[in-house]
Amino acid sequence: MERELYRWLQSLDLSYSVKNVRRDFSNGFLVAEIFSRYYPQDVTLHSYDNASKLAAKNNNWEQLYKFFRRKNIPLNKSDFEPVIYSAPGAAIMLLNKIYNFLTKRAADRFQAEDIIGKTLQDPLLLATANLRGAPVTDEQPLYAKPTASTLLRDAEINRIEDKEKMTARAEQVLQAHNENLSYERSNERMLQSMRPRIQQLAVAAARAPSSKAISPEPDITNVEIKEVEVASIAQGGTIAQLRAQKDLQQQTIKSRSSQRGRESALGNIESMAQAAPVPQAITVKPVQSILSALMRPALREHPDVQKALDPRRDAFSSFMEICASAFPENVCVGVFDTVASRASLLTDSLIKSPTEFWKAWTLIYPALWEFSGSSPVFESIVYLLKRIAECIRNADPLLTQQYLMDVILPQVAPILAASPGRREALCEVLYAYAQETPAAHLALLRGLKDKLASVASYILCLSFFVPLDETHMDDHLLDLALYYALIGLSQPQPSLRVAGLSILNGLANMMGDQYAAILNLLPTLMDLGSDEWWEVEAQLMVLTSTLLLKLSTNHPEVTQHLAHKSIAPPPMPTRSEQRRASTTPPLALAAPLDVVLGEGEGEDEIEAKENAMMIEYAEQLLMLVARTFQLSKSKNVLQIGLCCLCRNLDAFPSLADIYITVLLAHPAPMRQRLLMPRGEGAETQAPRLAYVMGAASRLYEEPYLPALWPSLKVAKAFCSQLEARSLTHFELEHLEVLIATLPEDDFAASSEVISDWLDLFDRLKAYIFVALIEEDFHDHAAQIIAKFWLSGVEELRTPVLDASRKTLLQTLRILYSEGIERSKVAESVLVEFLQDIHSEGPPVSELIDDVLQMYKKSDPDGFASTNLVHFI
Repeated sequence: MERELYRWLQSLDLSYSVKNVRRDFSNGFLVAEIFSRYYPQDVTLHSYDNASKLAAKNNNWEQLYKFFRRKNIPLNKSDFEPVIYSAPGAAIMLLNKIYNFLTKRAADRFQAEDIIGKTLQDPLLLATANLRGAPVTDEQPLYAKPTASTLLRDAEINRIEDKEKMTARAEQVLQAHNENLSYERSNERMLQSMRPRIQQLAVAAARAPSSKAISPEPDITNVEIKEVEVASIAQGGTIAQLRAQKDLQQQTIKSRSSQRGRESALGNIESMAQAAPVPQAITVKPVQSILSALMRPALREHPDVQKALDPRRDAFSSFMEICASAFPENVCVGVFDTVASRASLLTDSLIKSPTEFWKAWTLIYPALWEFSGSSPVFESIVYLLKRIAECIRNADPLLTQQYLMDVILPQVAPILAASPGRREALCEVLYAYAQETPAAHLALLRGLKDKLASVASYILCLSFFVPLDETHMDDHLLDLALYYALIGLSQPQPSLRVAGLSILNGLANMMGDQYAAILNLLPTLMDLGSDEWWEVEAQLMVLTSTLLLKLSTNHPEVTQHLAHKSIAPPPMPTRSEQRRASTTPPLALAAPLDVVLGEGEGEDEIEAKENAMMIEYAEQLLMLVARTFQLSKSKNVLQIGLCCLCRNLDAFPSLADIYITVLLAHPAPMRQRLLMPRGEGAETQAPRLAYVMGAASRLYEEPYLPALWPSLKVAKAFCSQLEARSLTHFELEHLEVLIATLPEDDFAASSEVISDWLDLFDRLKAYIFVALIEEDFHDHAAQIIAKFWLSGVEELRTPVLDASRKTLLQTLRILYSEGIERSKVAESVLVEFLQDIHSEGPPVSELIDDVLQMYKKSDPDGFASTNLVHFI
C-alpha cells in the first residue's frame, strides 16, 4: 500500500488498524466506516456486521452499493466484487478510487508488480499469460505451470452465482488455456532449434570486449546502445551462399554463383551455425534497447507512466506488457507513432539478425489481440508494423518475404479467422511485408489458405487482399480470385456473398480487361438483385457502378447508344423462380468473348458483334440498377447507391431521373453528409463509414457528390422532375440539391453551357424568389440568387439580372401583403441581404434601385411604410 494511503487511513482513526489489506477490507466494514467519516448522516455503522461469513460480506456491500448509487459515487459492483473474494490487488485499486473521490487527490500510481501480480492470479489472464508476453513463461518450469483443472477450480470462477455465466467463464478459461499450450509448444520448438546458435552467440558475446552502458539521456541522438556480438558466417558461408550450395547439390549446377536464395529466417539458424566455420563478430544493436530509446520522447510529459514501468526490464518490453490495462489511449498512440516515425533506425538490426526481428515481433504482436480493431491504438500499431515493413523491405525484400512466411503469417492467421474487425488492417500489414511481385503475393495467399481452417474465413480475407493487388495482378492471381468469388456467391451466408461481390468489384476496378470476365457473370448478378440482405444489394450496386464506368470508358459506342434511352426495371422473380435459381448447378464462367465472336470473321463483323454485346451488357446493368435502386430499399443501400452512381450520371443520363428521386426523398442527415462542403481537398478525403454496429459490416466511402457528378446534367434532371410534379414552392431538400448542382467556382464561359444555365434559371426563378421571403429557406435562396447575380461571366449575369427584375418586384409585393399563410422572413433580414448585394455595385445595384423605384411608383403609401426607403 502506498504511504500516502496508509497515512490517510491512520488519520481517520478507524476502529482497528489495517494489517492485511486483502483480508481487512473484504467484508466492507472498514469501507463503511471510512464513508461514515465523510457522510455521518447517511452511513451508520450499526447496520453493518464485522464478520467473515460470505452472507455478511454480501449484505454489507449491498448496503454500500445502494449508498453509492444514491450519492452518485463512481463505484460499482465490478470494483468491489473482487475485494469480497480477496483478489490480489483489488483492495488497493478500490482504496485508490475511494481516496481520489473523497479527497480529490491522486495517490502515487501503484507499481507494475501489482498489475503483473493481479494478471497472473486471474484464471483467464493466467491462461493467456504467455500469449501476452507475461513473465510466467520464463520464470516457471513446465511442471509448475497451472493445469486446466487448477484454473477451473479457481475462486474467481466459483464465486460467480449465475450458473450460465460460470459455465461461460469456465469455457473461456479452458479455451484460452488450450491456445496457450499450443503457443508454448510452437515456441518451444522454435527455441529448441535456435538453442545451439544462441549458445554460440553467448560465447562470442562473452569473449567480446564490453561496450558502454546506455546513456540515461532520453534523447535518442544522445543514447549509446550496448552492442551485442552476433556471429556472422565467414567468407563463403552467407545465408545466400548456403542456399546456393544446397541448390548445387540437388540440381547439379556447374556454377556456384549462378543460384541465389535464402534459408528460412528463423527455422534454419541451427543449420547455419553447424555449417559455418569459426565466425567473425559483427555488432548488432539489441532491438529492445533501440525501441526503448525511441519511445522516451513520447513519455517525457507522462512521468506517471514512467513510474509504472518495471525498472528491472527494458522500458519498451515493460510498456507493452501493461499498456492495454494501465495507460490511456493517447499515451499509447503517442508512443507507437513516435517509434513509427523513426522506424528506419531499426532496419540494421532487423536485417542483420533474424533473432532480433523475432524479438521485435513477439514484443509488438500481442497488442494486436489486446486492442479492438476500432481503437486508435490498434491503428497506430498497424501503422508501426507497416513502417517497419517498408524499411526492411527496401533493404532486403527477399529476407522480408521469409520473415512474412515463417514468423508473421502463422501468428496473424488466427487473428484473421477470429476477428472480423481487424481483418482489413492486418491484410494490409501482410502485404506490406510481401515482395511486390505477383509470385510473392500468390505464395502469401496460398500460405494463408494452409493456415486458415475455414474456406469462409479465407474468402473473407481474400476480399480485402484483392483491392491491394491492383498493380500486381496476373493470370494466376486472377484465376484464384475468380474461383473463390464464385464460391462465395453460391454460399447461403450473406457475409460470404458480400465478400464474393467485393472480390469481383476489386477485380473490375483494376487496370486491364479483367472486368470482361465479370461481365460473363451477369446472369448470376441479376439473380442477386432479388437478394434480401441489404449489404448484398449494396455491394451489387457498387459492382454495377464500376462495370458501367468501365464500359463507358473503354466502349464509347455504349454511351452513344444508351445516352437517352430510358431503362425500366425488370419484373421481380417469383418465389418459384427463386427456388429454381437456388437449385441450379454450381456457378461457372460463360464462354470467353473471343469464342462467342467466332473465328475467321472479318474485323468489321467482329467489332460489330463486340459492340452489340457490350451494349447488351450495359442494358442489363442499367436494369439491375433500376431494380436495386428504389425507394423501397434500405436507406443504407440507397446511401451507397448515391455515392457510387454519381460517377455514371455523365455517361448514362437516363440514371439521373431515378437518382434525383432518391436524393430528394432521402433522410435529411444522410443527404446532407453527401452534399455539404468539407473544405479544401474534400473530394479526395472521403470518410469510410460502417452503417451498422459491430464488425459485421464493411466500410463504405461517402464522397462529396458535387465534386464527382456532372452539375449541369443533374440540374436539368432536377428541373424536369420539379416541373413534372407541379410543385407550388420549394422545400428544404429542393434548395439543398439545387445549391449542390451549382458550380463551386463560377459558371463556364461556353455559350452552350451559358444558354442551358439561363434556361434553368428562367424555369426555377419563381420558386427561388418565393423561398427568399420564407423564414426557413431564406439563407439557401439568397445563396442561389447571389451565385447568379454576382457571376463573373457577363454573358450569363446580364440576362439573369434582366430576368430577375419583374420577379423581384412581385416578391416584394408578396412580402408586404397580408394574408400569407406561410411564415415570412423578417423585413430586416431581407433588407440586409439587399444591402449586401447592393454594395457590390453596378449592375446589381442598378437592378435593385430600378425595382425599388418601380415599387414606389406602384404603391407610394405602402413603400413609405417599409424600411426600403433607406435605399432611395
